[in-house]
Order: sequence, then structure tokens, then C-alpha cells
Amino acid sequence: MEEIGEFFKSPESVIKRTKKEKSMSKTVAYQFLVSALFAISTYIAAYKMQIPGKFVSTQALAQMIISPALLAVVCFFTGFLGFFFAGFVTEIVMNTLGGKGRYFEGLTTGVYSMVPPSFGTLAAVLLATIPGGAILGMIVATITIALGYAIFYRALKELFNTDMVTALIGTSVITGSLILGIYSGIFLGAGMA
Repeated sequence: MEEIGEFFKSPESVIKRTKKEKSMSKTVAYQFLVSALFAISTYIAAYKMQIPGKFVSTQALAQMIISPALLAVVCFFTGFLGFFFAGFVTEIVMNTLGGKGRYFEGLTTGVYSMVPPSFGTLAAVLLATIPGGAILGMIVATITIALGYAIFYRALKELFNTDMVTALIGTSVITGSLILGIYSGIFLGAGMA
């Protein structure tokens, strides 16, 4: 965890070191951290959206605290478990495209690419709580999401020992299929309710 700053300053060195170390425990530790940061961001955003401008009853206040907390817990577990699935999808896609990697490389690619966006989202949510901070928060979120996407692309290239074009195609196929899969799940879930 001493390398968190390197994700922002020198992500390529983190990826190269990870390729040599192959530490699943470090990947899972980052997976926990990323999921926790997104859950905290979710809690803060959901809580701030509910704060009324006037006095509320104790029961309403309890509900305002419990609902964001429940949402944050769901966010944490969905994110944490979702990384395992995304790692599996990444392994399948990249090996199909001619890469050479296993589940570790697939999971690590996804987890490491979400480190900057998780910190950026937390910073953006905190900035949005101050007057005029939403614009600055949007800038921080945009930069960290772009950095995360670049880390995903670079990690695919390095960890799966492939060329830049194959990594680019892999990035498109993986992100596209995960987005469409999530959308389909939401659509099917709404239709079943």
C-alpha cells in the first residue's frame, strides 16, 4: 500500500513491479480499499442529497442515516464481488485476443485501474459539499477517471504481454461488454419486478 502515490505519479512503475511480484494478496487489499472508498463516497453523496433545510423528526433523521448506509454497504459488496467477475471476463477476452495471462492478471488490471478513480470520486464528493466545489470536483473526477482508463489499457498491454493494438481492442471489448452486461441486468431486473 506504500505505492498509492505512484498510481498518480508513475503508474507504469506500479504495473511493472506488479508483473514481477504477482502478489494476489496485494491485489485483494487494493480491491478492498477501492470498494471501501467508493462505498464511503456513495454514503456521503446519498446522505448529502437527503439533508432537508429545516428540522426533522428523530425517525426521519434515523431513516436519512440508515438509507445511505445501506446503499453504501450494497455498493461495497457489489463492487468487491464485481471485481472478481470482471477479472474473469478480462482473462477470457485477453486470452482470446492472443494475450498470455491468467486470472491474477485479469483481476489486477481491473483493480489497479480503479485506484485513482476511487480517490478522485471521494475527493469530488467532498468538494461538492462546499459551495462552488462541484466544478472542481468534476475536474478531479474527470482527471482520475482518465488516469484509471489509461492504467487499464497499459496494464492489459503489460500484464498480458500483448501489443498496443490488441490492448486497445481488449479495452474496448471488456469495457463495452461489462457496460452492456450491467445495463442488461438492470433492464432485466426492472422487467422482472
